[in-house]
Amino acid sequence: MKKNTSILLFLTTYLCHLAIAQNLLLRDFEGYYLAQGQFPRDAGNLPWFPNDTEMQGVTNDGANWFFTMTPQDESNGIMWRIPKSRELGAGINEQTPGVDKVAMSDVQILRNNNYWHWGDPDHYEYEGVDYILVPVTEGAEAPVILCFRADNLAYVNYAKLRGGAHGGWCAVGTDGYIYSSSNHPDKLRRYEVDWSIFTDPNSGNHDVITYLESYTLKNSDGSTLQLRHMQGGEFSRSGELLYVVCGTGGCLGQGDGPNPTDGIHVFETHTWREVQHSFNNYGLENYFSYTFDNTCKNCLGGIGGFGSQTPEGLTVWNLDDGSAPNIRGQLHVLTNWYTFAWACSDEFSLHHFSRNVYVDSDNGVIPPTSPRTGTRSKPFRTVNDAYSFYQIWDGAQMVIKAGTYSDTGIYSTRIRMVSEGGSTVIGQQ
Repeated sequence: MKKNTSILLFLTTYLCHLAIAQNLLLRDFEGYYLAQGQFPRDAGNLPWFPNDTEMQGVTNDGANWFFTMTPQDESNGIMWRIPKSRELGAGINEQTPGVDKVAMSDVQILRNNNYWHWGDPDHYEYEGVDYILVPVTEGAEAPVILCFRADNLAYVNYAKLRGGAHGGWCAVGTDGYIYSSSNHPDKLRRYEVDWSIFTDPNSGNHDVITYLESYTLKNSDGSTLQLRHMQGGEFSRSGELLYVVCGTGGCLGQGDGPNPTDGIHVFETHTWREVQHSFNNYGLENYFSYTFDNTCKNCLGGIGGFGSQTPEGLTVWNLDDGSAPNIRGQLHVLTNWYTFAWACSDEFSLHHFSRNVYVDSDNGVIPPTSPRTGTRSKPFRTVNDAYSFYQIWDGAQMVIKAGTYSDTGIYSTRIRMVSEGGSTVIGQQ
């Protein structure tokens, strides 16, 4: 579909330029907040995700998904690589072309050290080779970070992670440093990495990550923000934003359960102030809706079968081109359904979020709708509705179907407007 960013704006051009000046710290448009739905949703009993398994994390290398998981009996850590062209669900196993798997039990040094709790991974390219980094919270010298080649999941090395990090997640910044945190952090920790040694399978050196400094996490007003039960995180492509997710379930004496800080948090990386926090409800007026029930739930609807949902890892990946079946958006975040009863299977869901807010004067709808208004299948009818219904956020991208729109108004939020299918005129009666 042809897109044209040279949009002719009557009355609004000057006001949009004013908006750009409001947030000089951010230049890219990476506000991945509009909920697109879940796929897979409540998936379980799969060849690659059997019952009594906990989904832990997810990342990508631009061509493949990488999912980490652990059996409930704490006997192993496992990572699957699945091409993005494959539908995430049934029909995937180790014989599927392009699919691969590695486990702690496959690698003697990992098995000997009992590095079983694999957390939320990240991807890093070094000297033309793609690597997957897997943080580990349990084992002989834990926390550590495991390094695997992305192309064949060959084990490369592991590195000790010191300086107060918990090891449940790690993210590589655009500066090549690793970032992580404690489990209940009010600070983010930054580490220097000797990549030449870390990526050498013959080095035998596990002291290649050096703690440098910490950054205080802040609320939007500048006060200190403490998160609970960190689950995952990744930087946006530009590095201007850090997306993290936190929270845990609670049921039958296991886990802490709900906390006000649960969900997805987005930090601007110049000052480490929070710019967004997701809503844990499906209200159609809430654009950043990341839903889970981390109370004690009954999956049978009667006696027994208790369990709880937990937030898990996330990855940033632009899939708005439709190359991944049933998935759109740039942010993808896991939830895991952990059950205690034999009668109920453990399940996971993958939630998707986009920066795009669609407008189409011919085929648009009046909000609210389900799926959410502003998604590709339910575009807004007018520019003003697209701007004001959710109160559009900093870093959004308004994708406007070619045509003439009579809307006028003050558009003071920093957004990008993109014409789809030809030229668009705004403000002409």
